[in-house]
Amino acid sequence: MLSALLLSLSGPVVLADDSRLKEVERALEQDRAKAEALGRQAQALKDEIKGLRRDVVAAARAAQDLEETLSATEHALAVLEAERAEKQAALRSQRSRLVRTLGALQRIALRPPEVAFAAPGAPVDTLRSAMLLSVAVPVIERRGRVLRAELVTLDGLRREIALKQGDLAAETQNLEAERKRLARLIERKRGLENVTSAEQRAARARVRKLAREAKDLRDFVAKLERDAQKRAEEEVQEATARQEREAAERATRDAGEQATAPTEPQPQETQQALLATPPAKRPLEKPDNVRDFPRSTAVSTLVMPARGRVVATFGDREKKAATTSKGISILTRGAAQVVAPYDGRVRYAGVFRGYGQILIIQHGERYHTVLAGLDRIDAVAGQWVLAGEPVGVMSHGENGDPILYLELRRSGQPINPLPWLATTNDKVQG
Repeated sequence: MLSALLLSLSGPVVLADDSRLKEVERALEQDRAKAEALGRQAQALKDEIKGLRRDVVAAARAAQDLEETLSATEHALAVLEAERAEKQAALRSQRSRLVRTLGALQRIALRPPEVAFAAPGAPVDTLRSAMLLSVAVPVIERRGRVLRAELVTLDGLRREIALKQGDLAAETQNLEAERKRLARLIERKRGLENVTSAEQRAARARVRKLAREAKDLRDFVAKLERDAQKRAEEEVQEATARQEREAAERATRDAGEQATAPTEPQPQETQQALLATPPAKRPLEKPDNVRDFPRSTAVSTLVMPARGRVVATFGDREKKAATTSKGISILTRGAAQVVAPYDGRVRYAGVFRGYGQILIIQHGERYHTVLAGLDRIDAVAGQWVLAGEPVGVMSHGENGDPILYLELRRSGQPINPLPWLATTNDKVQG
């Protein structure tokens, strides 16, 4: 009788515990499914950003190719225009001389013979005039043939110039379309990367403080390098702490799974934490294919940041100062596209005294590149970039030809970048 009573009292308790356990298991299964879905979404987002990164690199290279083609067409057109002007000036001169000579011949030819014999002067002078006419007429005929040939050449130049002007208009339209496509890709990539305003503000505030405290560019780069080392150490500490937390959560989860029945259902947030859900893509995450900086100049690896002509090299004496250039200067066309010379992380993007808008990219191995003279910067502090990825645009050249200044620094010291730079833009990442 007593045993039956005890059994009747314990039955509902066991059933209640079983019901609670099943609820928890169902909640955990749902959370596990959500976690897997989030993981797939994060990987899909990462893959899309990687694809967009390839697209913006390819679009920037296409824009730079069009800029180079446009500059070559403009140069060819200028050469043709100069040749046409030279031909026209020569034709005017030849025409003037021919007109004078023909006029003189016409006057002599219209004189009757009796007038020639009655003219004052010795008969030998008349004979000499006749001999000169016999010599001059073939020369004039040759000049006439040359003049006709020059006129044909000039007509050909006019047709060629018209064709070049058509090519120039088409290439200008193509470049404008490519720039618009690139702008859309950059905007799409920026939106997917989800660079939070709080993170931007923190990074900008930190580097601006360093910029204010820096004595010069060398000191600024050194401060940025120390700040990067400090941030790297903090990231290592955060990663270690995160791994320890995940290990503790896994241990707790394993212990929970081994228990026969929990005393009460766990909150949903705790359940998700115990699942050790793969972290979603963090803002400004390092791409998988970022390369270490090359240790040798045996193979030129860095991408020329803009298409144009190098007008000042490392060590050249600067015109407005009693110092020598610590980098190279590239004369670009208006609104030229600027790309990252190599894989790295943007450490500063903004104005720095005496340099205008500058971009500093850290490449590892204590190497940095400094780009100055940009009109617009399309990167933010903390952002990872690959070689050939668009980072800014030059001015339109209203106040003179745009000049991009490039420095390469190792441990804060400027070194000659030319041996590192590839002559073409084919060494890019995607």
